[in-house]
Amino acid sequence: MIKTDYSHSVILEPSKCVGCTYCIRNCPTEAIRLINGKASIIAKKCIDCGECIRTCPNHAKSAVTDSLDIIKNFKYSVALALPVLYGQFKNYNSPAMILSALKSIGFDDAYDTSIGSEITGSILKTIVKGYNVKPVISSTCPAILRLIQVRFPELIGNILDIETPVEISARVIKNAIAKKTGLDISDIGIILITPCTARVTSIRKPIGIDFSYIDGAISIKDIFGSMLKALPNVKISNDEVYGLTRRNMLCTTSGGQVIHFENENTMAVDGIHNAISILEKIEMDQLDEMDFIEIAACPKGCLGGPLVVENKFIALNKINRIARNLPENFETEYDTEKCLEMYKEGFIRLTNKIKPMEVTKLDPDLNISIKKMDAIRNLVSSLPGIDCGICGSPTCQSFAEDVITGARPNAVCPVMNILPSIKK
Repeated sequence: MIKTDYSHSVILEPSKCVGCTYCIRNCPTEAIRLINGKASIIAKKCIDCGECIRTCPNHAKSAVTDSLDIIKNFKYSVALALPVLYGQFKNYNSPAMILSALKSIGFDDAYDTSIGSEITGSILKTIVKGYNVKPVISSTCPAILRLIQVRFPELIGNILDIETPVEISARVIKNAIAKKTGLDISDIGIILITPCTARVTSIRKPIGIDFSYIDGAISIKDIFGSMLKALPNVKISNDEVYGLTRRNMLCTTSGGQVIHFENENTMAVDGIHNAISILEKIEMDQLDEMDFIEIAACPKGCLGGPLVVENKFIALNKINRIARNLPENFETEYDTEKCLEMYKEGFIRLTNKIKPMEVTKLDPDLNISIKKMDAIRNLVSSLPGIDCGICGSPTCQSFAEDVITGARPNAVCPVMNILPSIKK
């Protein structure tokens, strides 16, 4: 992974920014401002959801990921792919061929995240039933976890304390390879082939754990071309992929965890703005009859990630077609009892307390803070209230906060300047 003090994966390329305000108006945490005609990301508010990458018409937002050269840092390199990768290749329906293509371009081995999904699914209902708070919120999407930290900190206690299937897969695979080869774990590199910017950040700066077993991340966009060239020459002797079942194939689509429940009251939500709407309802105790809610920041789940190649609807169709030909189950040493033991031992769960992220503090002095709140309220009352974003802040409220806190003390409202002439 590129070493940098900047912990986020989403970055801005100023030379491509034209100040159009698309990103400002679509950022779910109001983490972007327009300064001197260029977008600027407020690091402490950014959750790396990639919505700005998705919506920027000028491709001024991108993600910092690794190159294939990262495999040179390890004696044994392993590509770890989410099943979403199988939906990216139009003319190839064999998951085994796609994993083999990864090996043909340099990796020593390649797996998907089926084992992590299987382990999670086997204990999901049991763990959820043990929660006193409802609804329990899935911990699978790292962008949603950071969204809760930033905007809904009072819901941290609702988060399921199981690690993501991606992280669980990395832990199980790395330990199995170390046992098989005799290599030290530090010599084995797990490199995620990722559709998601937030997952890149979760490797560098994990939530709920001390460190990730994943050692780097290459975006699907960056590796797609090399894989496409390799695929015509790939030869496989067995078309099966260990652990890949119909259910595990769908694990990274919206509702991939909900399918493990039967009669329980559950819900699957996708898309960052839909997610915010649902989290607001949970915050207001309007969904406490729900047992479990799976929330994905990207539309259609990871299939709609900002680092994919294929259209999410086309990819979903491909995933569903592949899934129809897969077995329902597979024999595994990881039965429910063993998975529960792994959970109790802390091997597959979040072991650190998730903490809120303080993003707006008016002043350490309470009296000054109150005065600033009054000043913000007064300024907001004098503004048009149309949240146009032309000023460089996403809303009139955020404009007032920027001015009063000194973040953008000289910012002006262009609409206020033209309103008198309009009224005349």
